[in-house]
Amino acid sequence: MTERHHYKYVVIDSSKENHNAVTAKFNVQVPHGITNASRVCVKSFSMPNTIHNIYGALGKVRFVEFYRPSGTDWIYQIYQFNLDVGYTETSSVITAIQNKFLNASGTEIIRESDSSNTLKQINPSTGADYADTFTTVTISTDSSTYLNTLTVSSGTQDKAFALLVESQNEHTIWESLGFDKRGIMKESDIGLALLNLGTLPAGASATPELIESKFSTDPQKMYVRGCKASGSTASRTISATHAGTHENHNGIYIASKALGNDTLVSKAHDDSVMVAHNSDVLQYLNNDVAKYAYLTYHTDVPMWNILTKKDIYNFDIEIRDHKGILYPRDAIADFVLVLMFETLEEIEYNKDEIIAYNQLGYRLGHPTTSGLSR
Repeated sequence: MTERHHYKYVVIDSSKENHNAVTAKFNVQVPHGITNASRVCVKSFSMPNTIHNIYGALGKVRFVEFYRPSGTDWIYQIYQFNLDVGYTETSSVITAIQNKFLNASGTEIIRESDSSNTLKQINPSTGADYADTFTTVTISTDSSTYLNTLTVSSGTQDKAFALLVESQNEHTIWESLGFDKRGIMKESDIGLALLNLGTLPAGASATPELIESKFSTDPQKMYVRGCKASGSTASRTISATHAGTHENHNGIYIASKALGNDTLVSKAHDDSVMVAHNSDVLQYLNNDVAKYAYLTYHTDVPMWNILTKKDIYNFDIEIRDHKGILYPRDAIADFVLVLMFETLEEIEYNKDEIIAYNQLGYRLGHPTTSGLSR
């Protein structure tokens, strides 16, 4: 017996699921099974490009305010606010962020240390709130360069302001707005930032210009700005490095814990090193179409994944964003995905057929004068 390749296809139309899913994870049952399967790939995919650009962590905006009360060391508080889920253009999200910073209702911004709406620093010795005034933040977009900027002011108070991300592998709205992740303060950087600020002179000498210079070179090169109004506007302004990508993210991942096996995906190890890890990704699809067009993919050169189980009776499919984060179900429209499975099928031969075939070959190879041997 020998083997031959055969291909079976599974068409997954997400509009046929029950719409009770919270995340973009789908379980597919194959009652009769796909047997003796060896490999699988994404053959085609189609989905309207109406993907949300604010969801999950992208809707949570975080920042740090540092404060030096008179005669004491620098302290800090982490604050956050949430943006409405959905799709917004850059101009709209800039307006939304500005309104959050204005905090007109008094309940827009949360102090993370106690989940309150109190926008005051806390005295670490007594636990009481200081009588400080919250930093004023103005966010805008340059109509020529499309670069986003934040300008901060704290009057005469010794304060500094920084954008914040939990870790290097988390994606936030700050990055979508063009701020280089390497310059966004990570939670693990806060201690070093306090040490750096602690080297500043007291009083009026701690200018925004000096604070900016303190954080303009490695290893503390970050978007940290002094807030004293006496400083120049430039020294109190955080400028994005690139034009934002908020309006159209660059692609999606199709993954499966049951089927994915052969793709390595890189993640940040530190600020300068990425490490490629085994993953369950089946395919990465570039998003190179306009908003509201169809995001489509079809290939004649498959990116095969070797299957660890040869008989397939069920599997999962996950649709993840450009950073590998599982989408909420309502963040994407319905799609049609076609998976191609390669199977190995044994070819069985009948004994009598083989004997007859060999006899015919012999006669053809040993002809008689009459044309064929007996």
